[in-house]
Amino acid sequence: MARPVIGLTTYAEEARFGLNDTFAAVLPLSYVHAVHESGGGPS
Repeated sequence: MARPVIGLTTYAEEARFGLNDTFAAVLPLSYVHAVHESGGGPS
């Protein structure tokens, strides 16, 4: 049986990656850990 696809709600926040400022979709890392620990992963 295939794993279900679950979307995680994010919000846009200005972020800096190296020298670049950009808007990024962000969410608490605890959400990512919880999904991973329950068997979820990127698709």
